[in-house]
Amino acid sequence: AHVVPDGRAAFAVSGNGAMVYVPDTLFNPPRLLVWVDRTGREEPVMTERGIYSSPALSPDGRRIALTLYRETDDVWIYELRRSLLTRLTRQDASAFGPRWTSAFGPRWTRDGRRVIYHVEQPQFDLFWRATDGSTSEQVLHSTASDKHATSISPDGTMLAFTQTDPDADIWLLSLDGGSEPTAFLTTPYNEGGAAFSPDGRWIAYSSDESGRSEIYIQAYPNPEGGRNQVSTEGGVEPHWTRGGAELVYRHRSRVLAVAIDPGSGEPGSPRVLFEGTYAWAGGNSHSYDVTPDGSRFLMVKTPPESAPRQVYIVLNWLEEMKQRVGQ
Repeated sequence: AHVVPDGRAAFAVSGNGAMVYVPDTLFNPPRLLVWVDRTGREEPVMTERGIYSSPALSPDGRRIALTLYRETDDVWIYELRRSLLTRLTRQDASAFGPRWTSAFGPRWTRDGRRVIYHVEQPQFDLFWRATDGSTSEQVLHSTASDKHATSISPDGTMLAFTQTDPDADIWLLSLDGGSEPTAFLTTPYNEGGAAFSPDGRWIAYSSDESGRSEIYIQAYPNPEGGRNQVSTEGGVEPHWTRGGAELVYRHRSRVLAVAIDPGSGEPGSPRVLFEGTYAWAGGNSHSYDVTPDGSRFLMVKTPPESAPRQVYIVLNWLEEMKQRVGQ
């Protein structure tokens, strides 16, 4: 049996009982954390490869919070000046018996003192902890639905997060405590990746209401104040740059940029900045970050030589399974 500790796998089963799969050692190879400029030129952040994901720059640009898999997925902090990697969370690999607990998707508070992330237990709940380790892990919001933190308002008081129940919607949680979350966008479609603009007047997000995921910006705090579609051929994971005068986002292997009028929210035409084999997170979480001026992108790169080159085929898999379970 091939068990993937963190739930990620690549397999398919046919109607006649054949199974094809790629083992986790091939499907989830070590990666590189890299800086990429607007022309696509790369520069390594760390020389050591690892199973990195969800990198997030601190507000002062001196540290990176990220998820690193070492027996379990945990949040780590990398200090750029000293090239120092320290562990922030410590999930228990035996918390659910044969199941694994994982911490994902770190986002910095505006003062840089805490990191917010989601923990699988078994649904994803929201937690936060002081980056210097002076506080224990604390629950921010816990329900029976999956939740993913995506952005914090410019004044630092409000957290935007995606909640899936069963469709993905955008909710807001006061970080001052004492109040329940409020819905910002709840529709029959899937919305995610909410990002506050630097002036707090807009929220950028992705939605599949057109039949595919596209990037939109919606007035905030009143969603009725207007909306514009930004992407034209699909997109996820929006980030604001250049003081709110630009949005960048991902579409498949490409990173694109669109000029935005901060006052009216009127978008320009998308243009491709660069493309490459960079890790992908989809619409509910984040797979990259960008400096506030939009000059450098923090990406997780899968080296070409790490791509799966071998698949396994098991014939009569259903019959073997029946024998093993005694049916």
